[in-house]
Amino acid sequence: MYHVCSECGALDALLKCDCIFITYYCNEVCQKAHASQHHASCSQRLLASIGYQQAELDDIPTADNNSTNTLRVELEQKLALLHCTMGRIMSVSQVPAIYAQAAKHCNMALVLHRKVRTFQTTATGLMRIFADEVVVDKISTNGLYDTLHNIGDICCLDQNYPGAIEAFSTLVDGLRHDVSVHNTKKQQTMLAVILGSLANVHVNQHHQESDHDNLNHNYTHCYIAIDFLQEAICLWDKLSREDLRKTALLQIATVYNDLGKFEKAQTMLHDAMAPSTMTPNKYTNAFQSTMHMASCHQQLGFNCLGQAMLLRKQLYAHQMFLISNSMEYYHSRLNMIRVEGLVNAPQYNGLEAVVLRVGAERIEVFLLEGYTDKVIKIKPANALPLIRDASELLPKFQKIQELTAKQIESSIISYELQLQKSGDRHINTAVTCYTLGTAYMKTLRKEDTEKALQLLIKADKIRMRIGDNHVERAIYFPQLITEAREALHEFETDGVLSPVTCCWAPSSRNQDAETLGELFDSLQQRIGSSTVSSDAMLDCLRLYGIFNVTAPAADSVDKAHFIAIACDELHRMKLASAMTQVIP
Repeated sequence: MYHVCSECGALDALLKCDCIFITYYCNEVCQKAHASQHHASCSQRLLASIGYQQAELDDIPTADNNSTNTLRVELEQKLALLHCTMGRIMSVSQVPAIYAQAAKHCNMALVLHRKVRTFQTTATGLMRIFADEVVVDKISTNGLYDTLHNIGDICCLDQNYPGAIEAFSTLVDGLRHDVSVHNTKKQQTMLAVILGSLANVHVNQHHQESDHDNLNHNYTHCYIAIDFLQEAICLWDKLSREDLRKTALLQIATVYNDLGKFEKAQTMLHDAMAPSTMTPNKYTNAFQSTMHMASCHQQLGFNCLGQAMLLRKQLYAHQMFLISNSMEYYHSRLNMIRVEGLVNAPQYNGLEAVVLRVGAERIEVFLLEGYTDKVIKIKPANALPLIRDASELLPKFQKIQELTAKQIESSIISYELQLQKSGDRHINTAVTCYTLGTAYMKTLRKEDTEKALQLLIKADKIRMRIGDNHVERAIYFPQLITEAREALHEFETDGVLSPVTCCWAPSSRNQDAETLGELFDSLQQRIGSSTVSSDAMLDCLRLYGIFNVTAPAADSVDKAHFIAIACDELHRMKLASAMTQVIP
């Protein structure tokens, strides 16, 4: 039998659409070109069928007998399938205005499916029936799975994450029961897939809550997501699906990065990137493996970026503490402190913690130890600076440089893998290109900034060439290009270089003198004297990455002497940095 392509009219079209009205195409190109017309015609035919089936259902007598009930159940099943299909087609159109209508059709399908299941289980004498909206007894063998899955997907598209959590959680409850009773591979696979989807929804809900209420959000959704993903990993192990197990590991690493647990994230990433110990099968192919490795390297780059940002934040907090002699900045939300001096709970002394809330008499912090963060309340006097003394500063500056180098290395690998498999006409290539450009920008070196500008321009060209309409990319891509050009323009001024790669922005001697003058004024105000001690000067300069200053012979230093000593050392550091390629 010949099938005609609905787009070009060619015979022997073998590719079928996945909606209820079968349409054929030559290939995916024809299917994509015909998509808008196909969705419109399918929607019209589905609506007409829904109306026809509903009219038939309304005409059935209300008499309670086997023939009438059987007919009613058959029509309700058909009507549920039509509503479910209509909801799916409306959702894939990617028009936010009709998501509510899509959800309405899927919810109607859910009501019909539950009516059918209630009748079937009661009529056959089964003990398990629907109770309080909980789906039980082989959910995987009927239309409820597709309907609930569609509802969850539509809620995600509409950013209604509580609704998606409700739909996917109902699915998980039913599938867990199915697995416990029947334990087929199909049910295990369906449960693992839904657990991954439910984990993603919880992460999105966390991001949504943190965006709306950054002062009071917590990380409960992230830890719930990790639990679901670990359950999914156990299922993929049983099914010998190492490819999907590694995908779940990558998802967990992403969540740990969000939580700031970078060491755990790295452990998961290295496991996800480990060479396969299983024999290749029909589920694995070179393309998927390459894309997985690209995603892992990209996430490893984000991991390094997150660690470097955290270290910069710690240095800045200590700068504010040293200048003002006040813990006010340390005692602000999401800054890190060191717990000391607890009498009733000495086991917590010496641990690092993050400030959650600051009250008049107590500070609420969560400890960065163990799998689940423990929240405690302590007195302000027990929340001390994270950095104990100047000896801890140099390793932090060196660590930032090391992390920046690793970020660039991982971003290069991710970009090359993405370019190799997807070419330069794919949005993922544009994103990895942009990510590599931002990594080069972090070094604060002229040659790296030039590389960054080339990459950022290329990323924006790919974005525009493929017609990407993502709002944030349309804003951030051109914005960073402007920043890179401005940074290169700064380098054109004689003497403008970075004295501390990755940490100190490029500056001229005049700018250095102005910054150091403001620093001296802050120290002077803190001390209450026209001069500062040699030790105070050395400690302050070390905090800004200036470590090799020779202590002056005099016990005290005035402003002019302070600026001259620091600027001379900065000039020497700039020349050394320009001659040494710190970042590969």
